[in-house]
Parts: sequence; C-alpha cells; structure tokens
Amino acid sequence: MKLIKLLPHNYRTSWIKLTVTLGFILCTASYAQKVNPLLACLGKEELILHRSKTTGPAYYLNQLFINELATINGIKLVDQKVKLICKPGAFSPSVKLLRLLLLEGKSAFYISPNVDRGGVEALATSSLEGFLQTIPHVFFSYLAKLQALAPSANCLKEEIPEISYYINQFRYLEGEMSTKSLIADKAKLNRIFRKLYRFESILKRCQVKADKKEESYKKKI
Repeated sequence: MKLIKLLPHNYRTSWIKLTVTLGFILCTASYAQKVNPLLACLGKEELILHRSKTTGPAYYLNQLFINELATINGIKLVDQKVKLICKPGAFSPSVKLLRLLLLEGKSAFYISPNVDRGGVEALATSSLEGFLQTIPHVFFSYLAKLQALAPSANCLKEEIPEISYYINQFRYLEGEMSTKSLIADKAKLNRIFRKLYRFESILKRCQVKADKKEESYKKKI
C-alpha cells in the first residue's frame, strides 16, 4: 500500500486498474474450473428455448437433464463428448446427450480428480447409475412427445419400425431383463436417431397419409 502512495497519481490509477483487472481474470478462471461444462452447455440451450418460447420435446429433455445432472457432483462427461454434444447440428444438445447416454452409458463419464475418494466417489457413482437406469424411460417419454406432434396416432411407429421393437421389449420383458439388456441393440438405436434427423419430413409424409384417409372416409359417407 505504501508503494502505491509513493507513485504519481496517473501511475497509481493505472496500478489500481491493473490490479482489479488481474483479480477479475483470476476469479473468472477459478470459476470456469468449477463450472460443469455440460451444465453450462445445457444452460445456454435452455436460454435459447426460453427466448423462442419452446416447450416441446427438446425442452422436456433439457429441463430433466439440468435438474438431474446438477445433483450428481464429482462426475463429469468426457471433454470430447461435451464438445460433440455442444457443437451446432441438426439435433439440440439435449437430444444428442440422450443419444449418447443410450449408446455409451457410464463409459462416457469420468470421476473428477478433485473429488475426495471413498464415500463421496461411491455416492456420485451410485447417483449416476441410478440416473442412467431412467434413461430408457426418458427415451420413450421423448418419443411420446414427438408422436404428440404428429397428425396420426401411429405415425412414428409406421415411419420408424425400430420404435415398435423397443416398445415391445419393455412391454413384455422389462420384468425379466435388466434395463441395460433391453436397449442392448445399439444398431437399432442408431437407426432411430438417423431417421429422426428428418423428423419434419416424417411429419409431412404422415400428414399426406392422414389427408388421404380423411378424403377416403368422406367419400364413403
């Protein structure tokens, strides 16, 4: 402090500004290290959805993932996976995260080196495993919300037959097999998401079919 007082006024002002700036940079860097990059990415998506007043399937996933992942401390998604999820594309970050969780599960995460080993690590791992157990059901809820946007009741099942396969798996085998086993066919999951890339085209085809059915019904009356 004495050194600052000995400096000329203009130098004192510059010194104080530099000190404040350095302090801000250090605080920002420290904060960035603590922030979960996946939650930051989902937060940005939430803001975009909020501004566009979107409350559809993507919003459902976004809110669910933010709420669930915020409670799992000490476990983070692998950095490379975060980059892929947050990279702009046909799917929103939440949909890409859903796909990743279905296909890779626990292997896509790692224990943060800052986590105290032992009880905390076991609790974090247990929380993650519990969360992953719910993902197949989240997947079906997401598909149901997509179906609600379609013009006909069986639109998605007709356009994406793999969906019927998984519905039957859970309907008839959920009590006999583990959740992980029920979604073991990753090739079918990949095909579902590839087809969902063209969701708007699917809706248009279903609309054409629905219009033809309605027209045919009117002729019979």
